[in-house]
Amino acid sequence: MKNYYKKTILNLCLSLSLLTACSSPEQRAFKAALSSAEKGDVIAQMKVADLYFAGTGTEKNIDESVHWYHKAAQQANPQAFSWLMEQAYKGNQVAAKVIHDMQNEGNIFLAHWVLESAKQSNDPNAQYAVAWMYDTGKGLIKDPHQARIWYEKAAKQNNVLAIKALGNQHYFGEIEQSSNAKATEYLTYAAEKGKDADAAMKMAHYYHYDVRDPEMARQWYVKAGALGDADSQRMADTYDEWKNTGPLQPNDPPTGSQHEE
Repeated sequence: MKNYYKKTILNLCLSLSLLTACSSPEQRAFKAALSSAEKGDVIAQMKVADLYFAGTGTEKNIDESVHWYHKAAQQANPQAFSWLMEQAYKGNQVAAKVIHDMQNEGNIFLAHWVLESAKQSNDPNAQYAVAWMYDTGKGLIKDPHQARIWYEKAAKQNNVLAIKALGNQHYFGEIEQSSNAKATEYLTYAAEKGKDADAAMKMAHYYHYDVRDPEMARQWYVKAGALGDADSQRMADTYDEWKNTGPLQPNDPPTGSQHEE
């Protein structure tokens, strides 16, 4: 009979493990932190996130960890921004989407945190983010001059996105003293080092429509096609049909950039 009661009590504790009497200290700590976090306590929100991340007092759940750090970030907590950014750099797609969405929303707290981070750390990823925010006016006041400064800082550290952004600016003539030489230098790097299909396609268009070098254009269409651009692959496959075409007549001198966006 005693064994029967012992088993009954044990079963109750197992089935009602969230009750204080049967839960572990870690589970009770998680429940207490969660209660405070749900009321908006930013420190508790980060504690809950850490507990989810480690699987302490609850099941390990990275998505829930990101969710609670996002909650803390929405209250402008710098540690939360730092954690989310670090996770994004490490390949956490959920964290990357949170950062991306906050940037697109123009979150001013994130923007100023990233700006300070870029100034203090010399991190090329942060430098690119600052440039992008100045370029788009999301989170920071739109300032093309500052955008270019920060793009160049990041580009000097081989940030592919910054290099491509500068390449696009030269390609479309969006800045003073833009040049085809710089456009091809930057876009070639983005295409070859960054495996960027759009950059490779632009290079193909440059050689096809501006330089009128069909063989170089074909080579770039092949590269862009291999990187996933279907239109470029079609152009590579139909080389004999278009190799003598372009916006200029064969005997006409070049008249300037013929880029098509």
